[in-house]
Amino acid sequence: MLAVSDLVTSLRYALGDMQGVSLSDFELIEGLNNAVRLLFSRMGQRFIFAARKRQVLTISKNSETTPLPSNFNGIYKVWNADKALSEPVTFIPESSCKYRITGVNFYAPAGTYGIEYYYLPTKVYNLDDYIDAPESVEPYIAKIAEALIKKDTELAAQEIELCCDALAGANTTHYPYIGPVEILGGRV
Repeated sequence: MLAVSDLVTSLRYALGDMQGVSLSDFELIEGLNNAVRLLFSRMGQRFIFAARKRQVLTISKNSETTPLPSNFNGIYKVWNADKALSEPVTFIPESSCKYRITGVNFYAPAGTYGIEYYYLPTKVYNLDDYIDAPESVEPYIAKIAEALIKKDTELAAQEIELCCDALAGANTTHYPYIGPVEILGGRV
């Protein structure tokens, strides 16, 4: 969790506006929200582990659907109550080994399902709020927000890619029984 007040202070320093003359807290917080959304959207596209969460979904017997979490950005994997991986399909599934996601709804037969998904942190509005993000992305969020406030989208995109590259390298240790050759596509 990242304190919004700390990030706003960093932004004020980087932008040379420590007295709050040029930019209001609202403008800086909105820049932070935009930076976080862009970063976490890209992390989801790049399959970065730091942008994942887990949740259990329950579908009652009278229904074949349940809403996805409000911070849902994309699915990584789904498993049923027997801990078997479920596969996505394009039709309404009849087996607990299959599921469908359409819009904000999760379709599957009645039962309990675990999902691992990429998330977007909830927007923040006050200096007392906290951004639901790991501390490893804090310096990148501040730099992305600074670039967005300065209307330099090219620099913001570069900072997003730098963060994703840094975090993607940390994912290598999470692959069991696979060496760097298989992950990076090299030859022995």
